[in-house]
Amino acid sequence: SLLNYANWGIVSPQSSLLGVGCDGFIAQVWTGTARTPNIYEGVKKERTFETAFLEYGSLQNIARASGKRIWYLNDPIEDNSRHSWHDYQTNWESTLVASLLQPEVYHYEIMPWPHRIFQKNYASTQPVRNSTPRVPIPKAYETELQAVISAMGDLKQPADQVKWLSAGTAGVGILVADTLMFQRFGPNASDPEFGHFYGLSLPLLMRGIPVEAVQMELANLSQYKVLLVSYEGMKPPHPEMHDAIAKWVKGGGALVVVDNDRDPFNAVREWWNTGDNKLATPRFDLFDKLGIKRDATGLSKVGDGVVVYAAKSPSVLTRNKNGATEVRDMVKEAMKAVNVEWKETGSLVLKRGPYIIAGGLEQKVEGTETFTLKGHFIPLFDAALPVITEYAVTPGARAVLVDLDAAPAIGVVAAACRVGETKQTANSLEFATDGLAESNGVVCIKLPGEPKTVTVNGQPIAADAKDYADGLLRLRIANGVEATHVAIAW
Repeated sequence: SLLNYANWGIVSPQSSLLGVGCDGFIAQVWTGTARTPNIYEGVKKERTFETAFLEYGSLQNIARASGKRIWYLNDPIEDNSRHSWHDYQTNWESTLVASLLQPEVYHYEIMPWPHRIFQKNYASTQPVRNSTPRVPIPKAYETELQAVISAMGDLKQPADQVKWLSAGTAGVGILVADTLMFQRFGPNASDPEFGHFYGLSLPLLMRGIPVEAVQMELANLSQYKVLLVSYEGMKPPHPEMHDAIAKWVKGGGALVVVDNDRDPFNAVREWWNTGDNKLATPRFDLFDKLGIKRDATGLSKVGDGVVVYAAKSPSVLTRNKNGATEVRDMVKEAMKAVNVEWKETGSLVLKRGPYIIAGGLEQKVEGTETFTLKGHFIPLFDAALPVITEYAVTPGARAVLVDLDAAPAIGVVAAACRVGETKQTANSLEFATDGLAESNGVVCIKLPGEPKTVTVNGQPIAADAKDYADGLLRLRIANGVEATHVAIAW
């Protein structure tokens, strides 16, 4: 993503690449990028889930704006081989949930290097030392992966079946540009911790606001209610972008600007300080087009919208325990002025047809209750694929759940294998499965009644390989690359 490339000091101007004929995007976000530490409220640490959410969102934004198809990478481990299987699994669950919380995307690049997952050994425990035993992938993780991958082929849902169950105020974005990549080197390089972006985004995301990085070069701003921007760490590539922002604000948008004008790159020879322009910072051009004084701190009314400006550094705010609160207070002020309700939660929970995607944020949000789902669910991160009736989205929780109450009345609802075409009659169901050789397969089938017969490859299934309760039949089979034929009658 633009965010990761810029953070790592790599230059690949993504919006510019659209002009040379790319057909689409593979969003290469995985544990290795998303675990890059960042600073929030003065604490530097890995925040894999939150960082992945912002990364995937930035790529969803550029794909939406360009009309290109996008695939999200899904890689269950990472390039660094000095981690344990538990580390890979928990971080993969975080990146997966972050990607599935982007409902406009339903294409995925599944395991581009499967051999390094299923044919290599990694540490059994953390911390990893030279003496730590290296072992093959745990059987439970093997099964979990196949259950999730099976579900990922079923995530194209009608818009009326997609909705947030738990989330803060929607329609909030952070303006970014390819120029984030251009200030990462030299004696005056931008903040090495990338605080000029995280200082604006994390204070909102940590309160459940599904904030999105908005590419200035491409975006249609009409879908956003509130935008934040700083020219610390990046610059607007063209002055026309300010015309679009000014038009959006005058039409009722709320713009929050956090910038102390001290970025040394303001002095780079560029459009705002050459020719007829003699401006010390591109922010002056923005404020001129907004029709407000260049030093107009606080709230200014602009047409039907507002601008809230603070002459502060977002990078400095990330290192301040109260910095996130200052950013939120500015956004609250801007929202109130344009009649947008501030809503915060401690979790992000999205319903996509019969699937529920849930991620608990790093900290419990004071004054909010833990969001709890009640019903009948199959948690795909549990290799046994049990049925649970309640799931509390506590801080750090990650879940992909099959909502049995929303699933079809008859048919396969979860499978740790690939299920081929099914044949159904009034009282029977047949299908074929295949999967990773010598792995443990599980298939869950909703039925209108207890089955009379269940056969696998023409033979009755062993009694201890099946169970039935409350309309759900669960089969445990040995996966293989050759088709396994299952027949059920009731």
